[in-house]
Amino acid sequence: MSVSESRERQERKKWDTWRHRLMPDGIFSLGKTAAAAFLMVVIAAQLLSGRVSGSSWDSVRAAVIAAAGIGTADTAPGTIKPGPEGQTGTGNLPECTEGDARMIRRLYGLDEQTYENAQLYYPSASLGADELFLVRLKTPDQADTVRKAMEARKVAQMKNFEGYAPESYRKASESRIEVSGGFALYVSGDDAERTVEAFRKAL
Repeated sequence: MSVSESRERQERKKWDTWRHRLMPDGIFSLGKTAAAAFLMVVIAAQLLSGRVSGSSWDSVRAAVIAAAGIGTADTAPGTIKPGPEGQTGTGNLPECTEGDARMIRRLYGLDEQTYENAQLYYPSASLGADELFLVRLKTPDQADTVRKAMEARKVAQMKNFEGYAPESYRKASESRIEVSGGFALYVSGDDAERTVEAFRKAL
């Protein structure tokens, strides 16, 4: 064996030794980098989905009930402008009554005290489908519970009206649920989209 071949073999052996030593570390390092990147993406997504709006409860509530036709931007918290013939609504939700903690629990299965704020306007008539429920969450992890409660309410209303109250069924089926910025909204009525747009702008 020549000197050059011997030297080449030694170099190859040295390289093989180092390659075997480095490869696991390299793979491990690559795995750590990929895991770190994945973790950052997950954390960013959670932060974005759970981001809290800088808007106050009063401003969001006022915008939402004004768009729904229940009140106006200058309506004080806890009050409503009465509509014709004693109805609480004046526009898109003309037949609603302001609900208390007991009614929130009855219709949504939620304890009002668990949340930062909650406001309910529910149908005055037995066949009414006009409704608005606004909640300010205390923590982001409450969002899923509130969303599920609102979805259950929508399904229940659709079942109530299916087959014999087509207009109320339409309103219930077209009702909207929005959860964003630490707030949650359920609205059913003739122009639910208008209320949702006001909600988004107010956040």
